[in-house]
Amino acid sequence: MTDVSHVSILNGAMRSREVWEEYYASGENLLAPEDLQPIDKYIADFYLADPKAQCVDRGLMEAVLLGTLRDPKRKEQIKQQIDVVVQSSVSLPNAKAAVRALRERRVRETLATKLLIPSKDGPAEVARLMDEFIGLSVPADMDKDVQWEPGVMKDALGPATVPVFPRSLGERLRGGLRPGHHMIVFARPEIGKTALALTITAMAASRGAKVLYCTNEDAVRDLMLRGLVLFNRKPFEWVEANMDEAIHTARKYGADRIRFHDMAPGSLTEISRLTRKLKPDLVVIDQLRNIRTGLKGETLTQKLDSLAMDARNIAKQNACAVLSLTQAGDSARDKAILDDGDVDNSNTGISAGCSVLIGIGATQVMRDAGERRLCLIKNKLGGKHGYADVSLDPMTLAYRDRV
Repeated sequence: MTDVSHVSILNGAMRSREVWEEYYASGENLLAPEDLQPIDKYIADFYLADPKAQCVDRGLMEAVLLGTLRDPKRKEQIKQQIDVVVQSSVSLPNAKAAVRALRERRVRETLATKLLIPSKDGPAEVARLMDEFIGLSVPADMDKDVQWEPGVMKDALGPATVPVFPRSLGERLRGGLRPGHHMIVFARPEIGKTALALTITAMAASRGAKVLYCTNEDAVRDLMLRGLVLFNRKPFEWVEANMDEAIHTARKYGADRIRFHDMAPGSLTEISRLTRKLKPDLVVIDQLRNIRTGLKGETLTQKLDSLAMDARNIAKQNACAVLSLTQAGDSARDKAILDDGDVDNSNTGISAGCSVLIGIGATQVMRDAGERRLCLIKNKLGGKHGYADVSLDPMTLAYRDRV
């Protein structure tokens, strides 16, 4: 028997890319009933193949799905399923609510099983499910929100809570990041993703912002050492020889506002829990692709799409900004100008899950000269695209505007 909730969701997903993105990011598409899977897969393939598409045409879907079948009986079954989905009467808000209801049911049932039957997953998996259940249990009552008043607009106006440097980049973002913003930076290995994240972190902390830096890449002590170099603007050798002075100077300029957290590889539930506890202005996730999701059978593309959406939700739910790092694919090798097609394994969900998407490009000549190009591929904050040409200081590994 067809699942009414999935029928409603697929109806909404056909009419709205936004509904499909919520559905796809939730992971519930992996649990679609067997009789709906051909329709589910077609909708996903359609949106993934055309990032600009906003809805799915029924006629085209029928032509593709029915055109591959020779069995008349199977054709009639698929056509009937398409009729059921298309004729389902559901508003787009209710389709989104159906996604939430499915997710709540899955989490509730899985949590109950884990609590009743001990498994090898242990308390960490139970804690993750409990956090997800609590988060889903919070009612999303938009009708009571006060809108169109000056106080509501304060987070979107005035100075950025997280100033972004180098200045040539920050100016294109109206100064920097504000609560609810999610910025994703991608680049090839050894190009300088972490260097940019640390530059933004140190400058933001020096101007009063609290930062939670979560890493599953470099060791925390290594990042702290690089932080000392940044705050002191001295080479590593000087910091090593003058450690007490270096720490004193770093703390003077805001190092105590930075909290590094080591993960192996960590989960967004873990990051969300720390965010609620520490209430930072900025959360850095270094790197997004290493984060554990707990969903079985997902591809790396599905994983990255889901993580990008959930990282954005952390920013929105905790009134903070989030900066995530991920890899560029091989297509970005020795390129100065990058686009969303250069993101490794995800050129749709990654872009959909952020307010700002930046690719760090460099040819071999630029790398040898210490030059980088920060390509603004998506910019909902300032609207300006293009790129900022900057330098990566070989002494401090800090990004600076080119003079």
